[in-house]
Amino acid sequence: MTSANPDLRKLSLSHKDLTEIPDEVYRLKQLRVLDLSYNNLTVIPEAIFKLPHLRTLVISHNYISSLPFALSTSPIQDLIADYNNIDFILPITLTGLRKLIISHNRLNIGLIRTPLPSMHHLDIRHNPAIQFADRPHTLPNIRRYYHDPAPTGTLMPDGMQYYLYFSYTVNVMPGLTWHLTLHRASISMTQDELWLAKWQDAIDFLETNHRKPSKFIPEERNMRSWWKHNKNLMNAGELKAERVEMFRQLLKLGEKYKHVNQYL
Repeated sequence: MTSANPDLRKLSLSHKDLTEIPDEVYRLKQLRVLDLSYNNLTVIPEAIFKLPHLRTLVISHNYISSLPFALSTSPIQDLIADYNNIDFILPITLTGLRKLIISHNRLNIGLIRTPLPSMHHLDIRHNPAIQFADRPHTLPNIRRYYHDPAPTGTLMPDGMQYYLYFSYTVNVMPGLTWHLTLHRASISMTQDELWLAKWQDAIDFLETNHRKPSKFIPEERNMRSWWKHNKNLMNAGELKAERVEMFRQLLKLGEKYKHVNQYL
């Protein structure tokens, strides 16, 4: 890529056999539209999501496996990411998007309950398992929604989807079987990604149940313990700086439901 006009607003690097994004791109501070489709990219660096005026990013037909958390704070409104290897996303990173095309990937995250009020155009077809629960709530302003038929089996409830990947049946004893589900992301996720997933679970739990996790309900105790542990770390000044503001958001939402009966 030759030196580009720093005031360039639209750039196409499609069909260039790129394995990484040229350094010159990061200097295009006026860029509005960037097309990186039909290349050999495996990752999109966070610096792309920090371009201050970027509104449309096209990364179709690459080999990308995940989207960075930086998407949640980027100015990007339209993300075209079909025909990749994306198998994991945090719904909270999508809240600013107006258009998302993420069909023909490997998303297997079950039910999503995070509201996406800005979303007008959504295409999630041809993924193993992804559905939006209670669409009037999660997609209140959707105009075009393309999705596969709901699976015949029951998708896992919110709060579990980040750890579920493939299923099999174990014969415990005659007449009794257990249906087990594992997620490879629970093995490959970094500690930061795992923390973000648990934070997202807690946010979704509050927004769905309108109360904090209860110590009286066994399946909610792990979330409650995670919550208390991180609160103690924050009070001691030991919580990672990049997590503090996010955890404060969680605490603020928790205060909203502080007096709800947790015996229920």
